[in-house]
Parts: sequence; C-alpha cells; structure tokens
Amino acid sequence: MRQLIKDAIKIIKENKEKFIYVDSKGKVLKLEEAAKKGIPVTPVDVRHKALGKLKEKGIDLLDGPFRKDLQELIDLVGGTNHSHKPIALNAEGLPKKVYNKDEILEKWFEYAMEEENASAEEFADHHHIGYQTLAKWINDVKPR
Repeated sequence: MRQLIKDAIKIIKENKEKFIYVDSKGKVLKLEEAAKKGIPVTPVDVRHKALGKLKEKGIDLLDGPFRKDLQELIDLVGGTNHSHKPIALNAEGLPKKVYNKDEILEKWFEYAMEEENASAEEFADHHHIGYQTLAKWINDVKPR
C-alpha cells in the first residue's frame, strides 16, 4: 500500500508538465518525439494517471464519501482534530514511549549510575524529550 502511494506521488512529481502523452498501446511519449514520427498520442493529466493507479487497487480518491472518510481518519490520527492528541511516532514509525517526569528521572538516575560516561543528550533523545527539559528536571531535584 505504501509503495502504491509513493508510486502515485512519483508519477506526479516526475512529470513537471500537467500532461503526459500516451500512444494507443499506453506507452508514454514526448510530444515532440510523437510528432516527428507521426504517432498519434492522447494527452493524459498526470494526476489522473496517478489516481487511476490508486483506483485499480481500490483507493478511489475521486469518490467524495471515501475521500471524506480518509481525510477524517488522517485528521484523527494526525491530531488536527482537537478532540484527540496526535500519535507521536519515532524514526521507525512506532508510537513513541511516553513517560511522566518522575519515570524519566528515575530512568535517568539508573542510567547515570550504570554508565560511566552517561550522556544526558543521548538519553533525552532516546526517551523523546528535549535535552534542555531533562537538564532542567535534573537540576530541579539536585540538592542545593
């Protein structure tokens, strides 16, 4: 599914012109080349070609109700709908781990005790919090 969507995007991005030209066999030709050879071609809107590939696999983005449902799903998952928070994803596309401040600090102090060269920056990045936030939290709990 993902590759199909990427292919549709690629079709549109690769063809800067709004139209591509295809012969009777469906082969894509440059207009100048077809004219020189006398080959009749049909102009095809690049977006329609991409949408056609999606429709072949059951994703009809020209179907209004389907498009509305898909947009609603994207909004709900992506967080543009204010009744739901977005699902935060890490670099691997998995939901990020969410910890509260106390859990983070507990993990940090365990990590710092075990690792000789503990890096707060690496720890913060691994636990999906900002380095500055972690540093502030650590300083807040240190005895003065």
